[in-house]
Amino acid sequence: MPVEVQIEGLDELRARFGKFKPVFDRELKIVMTASLYTLRENVPEYPKQTEDTDYVRTGTLGRSLGASQSGQPISRPDIFEVKRQGGGMYSAEFGTRLNYAPYVIGETEQAWMHYRWWRISEVARRSASKIQRLFDDLTKDLAAFLDGKRGT
Repeated sequence: MPVEVQIEGLDELRARFGKFKPVFDRELKIVMTASLYTLRENVPEYPKQTEDTDYVRTGTLGRSLGASQSGQPISRPDIFEVKRQGGGMYSAEFGTRLNYAPYVIGETEQAWMHYRWWRISEVARRSASKIQRLFDDLTKDLAAFLDGKRGT
């Protein structure tokens, strides 16, 4: 159950790079990895446990997303990968492989008893503005490179 964030408009910029496409690819991969770390840092804390339960939380769901029960980053998530796609583009995936995660934090599959839990889209929503800034800065840096105002 990965989070998907799409960035549009990079195809045109990459096409302008000609023989410098490796520079574009390297910089894009760095920003995409930073975006994954941004998602990880925005995993919310667990909701407060109700007093009418004797269930002892293990924190497995949080750890599978790279965070503690308090939402603090502690490790890499189960799904944390930047991959090169066809056409020289990349994709990045962030998420958990836990089979029960959709019933706790899933968009449409969340079970009624988990109504107090946040959903995985909350991670993307909390991360969106910082990820947008990362890509805005990337496009400015790449344009400066093409204009000869920045080295590789």
